[in-house]
Amino acid sequence: MKSTKFLLAALIVVCCSLPSAAAELELPRPSTPARPGATVHNFGAHDKTCVAWTDGCVNCTRGDNDQNQCSNIGPVCQPKAIRCVSRK
Repeated sequence: MKSTKFLLAALIVVCCSLPSAAAELELPRPSTPARPGATVHNFGAHDKTCVAWTDGCVNCTRGDNDQNQCSNIGPVCQPKAIRCVSRK
């Protein structure tokens, strides 16, 4: 009985420590840093080889005639650095 309680307590400790290890992982750097003055809506004008880009909240693509098409931002999203996710 005591060993079962001990094993259960040890399992809880191990499970609770796993999420904290994931929080320490290093995130990948943006593939193309945004130029000064670039916003998520005009990033395509600053980088003509990029056909899809994001700031983590808004996703944009280069459409016909170089018209940018962007999604709407989510209600509680915190934008990050703009990065190109697809090139020609």
